[in-house]
Amino acid sequence: MLRIISFVCLFCLMTLPLLAHEKEPFFEDKFQGELKEGWSWLRENPKGHRFVDKTLEVLMEPFSGDESRNVLLRSAPDRRAGAYQFELSLETPFAFENQYQQVGLFWMQGEKTALKFVREFIDGELYVFPGKVPIKGNEIFMRLTVNGENVKAEFKTDAKDEYKPAFEGKLPTYNEGEKIGIQCWHGLPDKEHWVKLRHFKIFKMD
Repeated sequence: MLRIISFVCLFCLMTLPLLAHEKEPFFEDKFQGELKEGWSWLRENPKGHRFVDKTLEVLMEPFSGDESRNVLLRSAPDRRAGAYQFELSLETPFAFENQYQQVGLFWMQGEKTALKFVREFIDGELYVFPGKVPIKGNEIFMRLTVNGENVKAEFKTDAKDEYKPAFEGKLPTYNEGEKIGIQCWHGLPDKEHWVKLRHFKIFKMD
């Protein structure tokens, strides 16, 4: 009997972190066949996004900053009211070639980028940036925790792994109507590199 009780206690302790992480998202989209309500395209190029086998693909076009195409946006929760986590998983099934070619999460104030957390090609190597942490593989899982002006960015390359820290920083002063977005910058004009968006989630933190 003592062995059974000890085993049950050990099992509960081992599964507590998993249970904590399996809380219901505030919002979730697996990009399967259509976008969920609330998304919008900024500077849309209809030929630059598509669904293939119920997976949303976005073309990396040769633009950046205020000229970037097909910026996928939705309203961000009010960060003054508490902390939120934003998780994005995506796949880049191609070799990055162009300097500063990148894709990832962007915090937007109006049409301006207030902060980005991306997978970026810099001087022939792939990094998560900011933080400039080297990264390998085609898949990436990104997590951005926002609490007021404070931001923490984490990543991993395998769903089974724990998140690793990339950087901590601050957002500018709150601006009405802030949005969270997914963007691709600095694609090649003569090559089609399509990013596969897999999963996006927002969690309200306790």
